[in-house]
Amino acid sequence: MPSEVSGTEWHCNVVTLGRRPFFLLAHSLSLYAFFIPVAGNSSRESLGRAFRDGFIEALAREGVSSNAASKVMDAGPDSFCRAVDRRVLGTMVDHANMSRFVVEDAGFVDASVLAKIHDEINESPMSVLGMESPRRVLLSILLPGAAA
Repeated sequence: MPSEVSGTEWHCNVVTLGRRPFFLLAHSLSLYAFFIPVAGNSSRESLGRAFRDGFIEALAREGVSSNAASKVMDAGPDSFCRAVDRRVLGTMVDHANMSRFVVEDAGFVDASVLAKIHDEINESPMSVLGMESPRRVLLSILLPGAAA
């Protein structure tokens, strides 16, 4: 893992699921990921707001207080640049492919399918994380000393 990676660094890419575009956001250190719809979130300001709201919602599903979010998410301003961390990019490709299989199996995309995708991509053990899941790594960052 590169030592210069910030704890608040996230990667974003557009993924089409069920003929609808979504932003796939992945945390650089934990590889924790979630989706937000592109529709209505295509400006820098709206993307930043949707990212923060989406992450707070994801934390709530994990049973984590929004107060802990500041460890991995700052208040901005946001910087946008080309992603060069192949470890994260490769993981995002894996997340996108797994997500497409879930959508294909379901035949549609709705909130329940996105929730299933969220659980599956964040529970999958990853070799780059020492065979830990992104969820467990994120929780270890957010809740040090807690049993993740």
